[in-house]
Amino acid sequence: MSMLVFGFFALEAKKEVYFLCLNFNEGDSFTSVMNQLNTVSLSEYSIDDTPQQKRITLNSPLSAYLVSCTIIFDHQDKVILISYD
Repeated sequence: MSMLVFGFFALEAKKEVYFLCLNFNEGDSFTSVMNQLNTVSLSEYSIDDTPQQKRITLNSPLSAYLVSCTIIFDHQDKVILISYD
C-alpha cells in the first residue's frame, strides 16, 4: 500500500474515533453506544466488564492506536464518563 493511501486511511480512522466519541453523552445507554459502535469500519473497540465498572475503548490500528475514546458506564449501564485521548 502506498504511503499516500495509508496516510489517508490513518487520517480517516482518527476522524472516525473522534467523531464517534463526540456522539456519546452522559446518560446514554450501553445499547445505544453499542449500536453506534457497530457501525465502525476503520476502528475497533474492546469491552472491559469488571464488577466495578464497564468500559469500552475505541481506537484504530490504522492510526497506530495513538488516539482513543473511552466510555465508562455505571451499574445501570448508563454512560458516566467519555474521554478522548
